[in-house]
Amino acid sequence: MFTVSASTREPIEEVWRRVSDLGAHADGVPFTSSSTDPGAPGKGWRFVARTAVGPVGFDDSMVITEWDPPRRLRVEKTGRVLAGWADITLAPLPEGGTHVTWQEEVVPAHARTARVLRPAFDAGGKVLFGAALRRMLGLRGSPGPRLAQDG
Repeated sequence: MFTVSASTREPIEEVWRRVSDLGAHADGVPFTSSSTDPGAPGKGWRFVARTAVGPVGFDDSMVITEWDPPRRLRVEKTGRVLAGWADITLAPLPEGGTHVTWQEEVVPAHARTARVLRPAFDAGGKVLFGAALRRMLGLRGSPGPRLAQDG
């Protein structure tokens, strides 16, 4: 499991608009595209991130299990290749702006492989999702959000 977090001067409603656009999460990930259920996202809404190079790839299917705008969303991975979840919370800052905490566990769906590869997935996830969060919040030119890793 890993955690990335960042603060921005943007109001919570704008930050929610950006982080809850789950179909756009794949935009900054190499070799990845996404497809979503029709309609507005909410609890039970599904989406798929497809990572592929040519004909070789895999689908990372997910479902929203918690939806509390503009404070929190949680997704569970439902595919055959990857297991885990992501929990994104937003909190208004007293001085204005918003703090975002993105906690995620992503591992191979096969338990034995997951035990071996968990440290690599945690380290890679921290870098990948830290960059994704910076991109979503428009923090590209900054030193980046504060990153923290949990057990």
